[in-house]
Amino acid sequence: MEKLLKELKSLSRFEKGKFINVFDADGTLWIDDIADEFALYLINCPKNAHYIDGSLWDEYKEMITTDPVGACAFYMKFFKNLSKNRFHELVYEWWENIFTPRWIAPVKKLLIDLISDDFEVIIVTGSPRLLFSPLLDTYKNLKVYGMEFKEDRNHIFTGEYSGILSAGNGKKEILESLGKPVFICVGNSKPDLPMLKMSEFPIFVGETDWHEDWKHPNKIIL
Repeated sequence: MEKLLKELKSLSRFEKGKFINVFDADGTLWIDDIADEFALYLINCPKNAHYIDGSLWDEYKEMITTDPVGACAFYMKFFKNLSKNRFHELVYEWWENIFTPRWIAPVKKLLIDLISDDFEVIIVTGSPRLLFSPLLDTYKNLKVYGMEFKEDRNHIFTGEYSGILSAGNGKKEILESLGKPVFICVGNSKPDLPMLKMSEFPIFVGETDWHEDWKHPNKIIL
């Protein structure tokens, strides 16, 4: 990892702007599942439970096992008829009072080192992008591409998603739309594989059984 960072830092500012460095979030940057933990917080908080359709929880958890990509789309149903402004307030309340990411130390260090040295860094996640708003207040140069809520003209969520479904092949689609080669990509699960295969330096976090058959000369396993 240190050798990789040294190589990166030797690049000129012009070269830095030619590529992007990509991170998954859950299980990669931290051990938490940000979408699930936020949903459970609302379901189990008496004053906020009416903001989420908790009756969908069991169906959602079953779908995560059978269709993890489809579960990212299903998650949006939890917040049907909730206003974007209220969702935003709930997210900040949760980060301020409840949620502290349990970072995976070497991955966090890589993220911060890249940001500090002015490299272009993005997170591509199957969780709603709006859940990351407080994180972006801390890391100003970081960008997040994730699930987008479909809204009506009054900014009320419809229960559907808008744009690209940002999991599995959707992650690859997002990166392709940015039009820059991927230098480093860090992921932890099979749905990350399409974007990991796009990178010059794919970094795998955690279990290895889902990618053992894929060979790459610069493959790194944490």
